[in-house]
Amino acid sequence: MKEAVAKARAAVGNSEGFGLVEVLVAAIILAFGLLAVAGLSVSTAGQERLARWQTDQALAAQFALAEAYQADFDSVASGSSDVEVGEQTYRVVLTVTDVSGRVKQVDAAVAGVGPLDSRTFSTRLYAPRPAEDLLDLMGGGGLGGGDGGDGGDGGDGGDGGDGGDGGDGGDGDDGGEDDDGCTLPNGKKKQNCP
Repeated sequence: MKEAVAKARAAVGNSEGFGLVEVLVAAIILAFGLLAVAGLSVSTAGQERLARWQTDQALAAQFALAEAYQADFDSVASGSSDVEVGEQTYRVVLTVTDVSGRVKQVDAAVAGVGPLDSRTFSTRLYAPRPAEDLLDLMGGGGLGGGDGGDGGDGGDGGDGGDGGDGGDGGDGDDGGEDDDGCTLPNGKKKQNCP
């Protein structure tokens, strides 16, 4: 029996395997590697969640600003509302500032999940031009009135048309120059004239 134990000890001492210290060092290195990968995946998940919140905040602001665009210019006012995007509800606070009589600055502050996560989106709204301004830009004196004719040979200048409130009846060309009725007072040609 003593010989069998001696042979077993000799066999173990001469074996070429891994020792306990080598296995422990390999396990520690593997553990550090796995911890680094786990930390990276947690960090990536946090960044993905933050990106999703920021996208949802932008969508909430877009919804609130779209409502301001669709509203009548004079009725757009400061206020707050809750906007639901996906599974999250965001508080949107609109602050409206008059820049000029025809321009309003609209700031949409969207509350985030924390006090530092709030974001602000801004745009400007412009009042539509009144029809009279557009007609003045186009050179017309009124709706459907025409320009009063060409005045003929120094005649009375026409009657200003028969629709709307008409023009002023023309100025009665003095007959010296042929006016085709397409030239505006500023010297430019009207659209849709030959």
